[in-house]
Amino acid sequence: MQRHQQLMVLIIEAQRQMDRRSRWLPLVVALLIGAIPVLAWGVLRWRADGISFFERMFVQDFWAVSTRTIENQDRSNLFYLNILIKHHYDWIAAGLAVLVLFPPTSWRAAWDTVAFWRSPDDRIRILGYWSAVALLIPTVMRTNLPWYINPLYPTFALAIGGLLAYGLSRRDETRPQLRTQLIAVVLVAGLVAEGKLIWYSYTYRSLDRSAQGLLLAEAGRVSGGRVFGRWNRADAIVLKCIVRAKSKAAADAEEFLRVSEPGDYVVLPIELEHGGLSMLATDGRHALYRHD
Repeated sequence: MQRHQQLMVLIIEAQRQMDRRSRWLPLVVALLIGAIPVLAWGVLRWRADGISFFERMFVQDFWAVSTRTIENQDRSNLFYLNILIKHHYDWIAAGLAVLVLFPPTSWRAAWDTVAFWRSPDDRIRILGYWSAVALLIPTVMRTNLPWYINPLYPTFALAIGGLLAYGLSRRDETRPQLRTQLIAVVLVAGLVAEGKLIWYSYTYRSLDRSAQGLLLAEAGRVSGGRVFGRWNRADAIVLKCIVRAKSKAAADAEEFLRVSEPGDYVVLPIELEHGGLSMLATDGRHALYRHD
């Protein structure tokens, strides 16, 4: 996100038409004002961690994820296009429906609209460069993660909204049914989008159906102990900071019994029958077991 913002500032400032004094004086003043809290934070961070924090911030967060693959997250150059289609096929289909039902009267004029870098309107250029940078930077990075494309979504929503507004404002007296068809497509897209949101929230984000919810419910039992499982960073934070237990890694029951001690806990799928384990609680999807 920081790379995206910095590159956007450089691009827009490079294209602004202003005399030197009117342009650089505000930039220098803004740079000096912005540097004060950054430098203050840097001094305090240096006193707390020395150089280690800055090395990790630059070497791992900036350089490593850009130049080499981290955690086997190396995919094709079409990875982010696939993510966009996978999660927003409903609105993409609605936008394509506009072009099919109400094609532009002049494709040259349509191209001039898309060619944002030639637009005299600063707002169009900013939105265009924002989209290009938000898609380009994650694509050239070696490490590919779905949330790297998040800065693209605001301009994607504006583009789809503008396309739908164009279609809904069009009227064809010879074929009035086209507008009705587009309204139907938009309604279906909205229902699909909201349905996916509800389903995803219930299936993947419901605390009652997650390992974190089970750990919170059994916090009094496992607090101070060691809890094994396949933890992501969010799970590990809940275990350490809220449940007050130690997170340990174990992929299955066999590994847990091999590396754990009697009295340790593990979160595994339910309906697991294995000697040496006692099930203590379940949420219907996960179960808390103890090493007997």
